[in-house]
Amino acid sequence: MVKKKYKQFKSGVYRPKNIQKFGESKCIYRSSYELQFLKWCDNHPKITDIKYEKVIIPYMCKTDGRLHRYYVDCKIKMQESTGLKDYLIEIKPFRQTLQPKPSKRKKQSTIIQENLSFLKNTSKWDSAKQYCKKMGWRWCILTEKGIYIDDRFYEGNLLGLSK
Repeated sequence: MVKKKYKQFKSGVYRPKNIQKFGESKCIYRSSYELQFLKWCDNHPKITDIKYEKVIIPYMCKTDGRLHRYYVDCKIKMQESTGLKDYLIEIKPFRQTLQPKPSKRKKQSTIIQENLSFLKNTSKWDSAKQYCKKMGWRWCILTEKGIYIDDRFYEGNLLGLSK
């Protein structure tokens, strides 16, 4: 029997309770963090609209210099004291938001792959920031350790996301 080298990510179909918020009867999530976020949005009374993987942003990737399409995890509309605010949200593990550090334990191929992934992600995020600025939205990266909103990090285990 061959043992799997990497842990499989949790994925599946989420069926929202408040279909009017989502505009659809199901969402295909790709991680347990995304599932927890979808549930939180579904139950949050101040969130009026949720678009899951509906916003597509073109971006130029730093790794290959070509134009690609970025499907942002979520766009929400939230009622705040100043009115409705739009947020574009990417959900990532905290370690993927940091520049990878070389290690003697890691293979050279692993270090290269981590750096390529980080460059690709920062290419996407730079384009998303510009897009949000143009649209008047707020850009967020949600992690298990906190949330980046418009490049400022707010620490705290939001939504109960586990490490």
